[in-house]
Amino acid sequence: LFRSLSESGSILSLIIVLILLLSAPVLTLGEGIAELGIGMGMGIGAGIVSFASSMAVHAACGAIARQPFFAHKITVFMILLQSIAEAPIIFIFIVSLIIKLKAVTVYSVYHGLFLMCAGLVVALGCIGPSIGQAQLVNAAVSSIGLSKKAYSKIFAFSLICQAIIE
Repeated sequence: LFRSLSESGSILSLIIVLILLLSAPVLTLGEGIAELGIGMGMGIGAGIVSFASSMAVHAACGAIARQPFFAHKITVFMILLQSIAEAPIIFIFIVSLIIKLKAVTVYSVYHGLFLMCAGLVVALGCIGPSIGQAQLVNAAVSSIGLSKKAYSKIFAFSLICQAIIE
């Protein structure tokens, strides 16, 4: 279960790759540049989000080792926060699909560069929130591992913080 959340970026990247491979061949340089933006955006985004998700799983494993009888609540807490932290890769996936739809009408290099920049901007824009959310989840889950009595207070605080970071 933990692994499936951290691999969502890889799964969405695979879908994008299949769409690119199974679509009509690239006819113009602009279209090729736009599709390069899709690939770079998904690649950067999936790497960052997956790395951030792995930090949450690492913290949860440590917390469960300290509080084995509280493992269920720690697991649910970590999954909830980690699923919120996966939002950037979904945003990149949506932008990639939009770029792919627009790429078929690209005939100039300028327009292709414009679409490539859109893919890169959304991917680079996910770096900060992903790192921030990973640090928050890491600290929150680790804190619960130290004191299970803090669970209810940290739970609400973490959800609000995740929304603000997002």
